[in-house]
Amino acid sequence: ERESNFLHMTYKYVLALFKAGLYEVFFDEIKDNYTCFMDPLRYGRPPFENSSFLAPTANPDPKKHGQGFVSRLTGSTAEILSMWRLMFFGDRLFEMDGKALTFRLKPMLDASFFDEKHHASATLFNTTTVVYHNPSRHNLYDHGVGILSMTLIKDGIPHVIEGDLVRDHLAHDIRNGLIEQIDVMIGIRQS
Repeated sequence: ERESNFLHMTYKYVLALFKAGLYEVFFDEIKDNYTCFMDPLRYGRPPFENSSFLAPTANPDPKKHGQGFVSRLTGSTAEILSMWRLMFFGDRLFEMDGKALTFRLKPMLDASFFDEKHHASATLFNTTTVVYHNPSRHNLYDHGVGILSMTLIKDGIPHVIEGDLVRDHLAHDIRNGLIEQIDVMIGIRQS
């Protein structure tokens, strides 16, 4: 393990970049540092599997460079889940506004996370599919880019919300897992 790249420490570093608002640097760094983007042949294990440490180029055996060792649930798993939550949903989903419960998404995704249909999706609370629609393929961290509207689907019925804030009973429905899908339209917000 001497002179090894401990994955959880690398993930702590890139998480700190994200929390500092250095989004361009963060998204550039994860291309080389997230195991899901690594070459599985070089990494030596499935790319969705975190390992405790990676052999660095200081290792005397060049065949070991970049190889992951000691696969387990480690701090790297906790860090990647924290980053995933921040990227797709933001830091604080629910807050109280007086006596009203509010829900607000604050995704910070790079344009490269969107597919050929300009969609990116994630599951919230194991019950609600959140689909981001980004027809202009903006980076969601760019100035002026934000949520224009959201359509919440409950029992097959759409509820359209202008802007990025859901209040009262619909916020409770999201928290209670009663919303099947949230379609989020991304674009340039008017000042």
